[in-house]
Amino acid sequence: MTDYVSGTITRIYESKKATYLNFGEDWHSDFSITIPAKYRRSVKPQLAALKAGSKVEVRGVIHEENGPMMTLTHADNFEIR
Repeated sequence: MTDYVSGTITRIYESKKATYLNFGEDWHSDFSITIPAKYRRSVKPQLAALKAGSKVEVRGVIHEENGPMMTLTHADNFEIR
């Protein structure tokens, strides 16, 4: 089942393994999007335009990992509003 989530990014964190887009102050319990490093290239133009306060819409499957999380693997599933 595909879920749709829209909201405002509160924090962006980039590590070697992934980029994380957080939608709340507590990433342990608030909704987050993770973009694994191997997929960053496909969303590079969108990532360059993102900052805290950006409104986004994503499509994918929500799973539990330190709170609700969606893993983004395709640029088609991500839109800046």
